[in-house]
Amino acid sequence: MLRIVPVSLFSKKKRLAFALLSGFLAVGIFLVDLQFPRGVAIGLLYITVVLISLKSPHFEDTVYSALLCSFLSVIDYIYSEPAVPASISLTNRILYLGTIWTTAVICILRKQSELERQKLQEQMMEEREKEKRLSMMTPLTNFMSSLLRLGIEAKVAQEGQASNVEKMLENINNAIQHANQLSSQINATGNKTLESDEQKVPQG
Repeated sequence: MLRIVPVSLFSKKKRLAFALLSGFLAVGIFLVDLQFPRGVAIGLLYITVVLISLKSPHFEDTVYSALLCSFLSVIDYIYSEPAVPASISLTNRILYLGTIWTTAVICILRKQSELERQKLQEQMMEEREKEKRLSMMTPLTNFMSSLLRLGIEAKVAQEGQASNVEKMLENINNAIQHANQLSSQINATGNKTLESDEQKVPQG
């Protein structure tokens, strides 16, 4: 499955390298096509240049590739030696251009679909992170509440006022339980994060 790199990760250097590769390949096909007379289907190789544009997340790169290939295809038609009737040669060249732009449209739609999928995946990950934080809030709140109640009981006992020992023990027990719940929640969250990171590691 093709995975298109997000725009944020596609640096200017990568984009320049992509542009040079596409340009050299298109010019190479053009020079080869010039060696053959009109009617030979060398021009169909321009589709390769358009397909390579899938490696770039920028939609305009696909348009630029299609424009370059279309321009070179027309130049080749002008300067190539005729080998078939002009009507057949012209029809073939129109079919070349139609194929190039059909491929470009398919590439753009594929990019759009993949980038939308990546955006949806990022939103789902953000929602999971929110759920993790919310799931940790309940045991944390309970733990802090137990500590607060225990502190109040200890303050009352320190001031020499009557204090309910059973209530203090109950608060201590609640604090321990809530601390265990919080610890379990943190461990579960850490394990899920580790499993998620392991899934992201590309297989060799």
